[in-house]
Amino acid sequence: MRNSLVICAAIATFVSSAAAAVDCNPSYNVPPSTTCFTNCNIQTGQKWVPGWTMDHTSPLFLDSLALMCNKAGPNYMNFMTNAGMCMAKCTGDDPDLFTAEFTAACAWWNKHKNDSFTVSICPTATDSFCQPGFRGKKNGRGPEGACCSHSDDCQESCIKGKCNAPIATTCYTGSEGRGNGDGYNGACCETSDDCWESCVKGKCNGPSLATCDIGFIGKKTGKGPKNSCCNSNRDCKNSCVKGKCD
Repeated sequence: MRNSLVICAAIATFVSSAAAAVDCNPSYNVPPSTTCFTNCNIQTGQKWVPGWTMDHTSPLFLDSLALMCNKAGPNYMNFMTNAGMCMAKCTGDDPDLFTAEFTAACAWWNKHKNDSFTVSICPTATDSFCQPGFRGKKNGRGPEGACCSHSDDCQESCIKGKCNAPIATTCYTGSEGRGNGDGYNGACCETSDDCWESCVKGKCNGPSLATCDIGFIGKKTGKGPKNSCCNSNRDCKNSCVKGKCD
């Protein structure tokens, strides 16, 4: 989208200024409901989208709205049920305010859900951006630049909320000795049977988790689009080839 490119150019121009503000979704102008309703959504959304937010300036905003607005999503009903139970405790708040926000927000999301402002568009613009999908998972798979809350989220270490670059002599665990053929680049391995491609000096080579969308891996929903990370064909719309949906 043109907005994405303009924003990225602005970031590149003003990155030296700590006060530079970035609005990832400048066309969003839906009035908020109440603090209690919003907090219920935020609290509930964390389970499926770490960092779930109603802040339209955030790179996670579209992912957050997708959970709330995509009725075909695998976690839509769970999110709405749990958020609704929480909102029932917001005594004194007018539920019509949330209904108005929900309706307008989801109408905006349906129009803008394919907007292309993502972390990868401006990967070096500012340290405030990181690759979502790894924070709090503690599976040791977060590549350089991934969001993290603990070093257990990363292949190496979590520094100021972002995974740093793996040291060349280290590898991340989870695939070694299992023979499942699911080890991405940098995974520890005993033989090539542990990796998508080959085991070289105790580390898998081949596809990297940093180069594919991890939102479908292991979900077995058959909805993973091209270049999504995958464990099997069941994660993809088509086929899983060497760790990526084709």
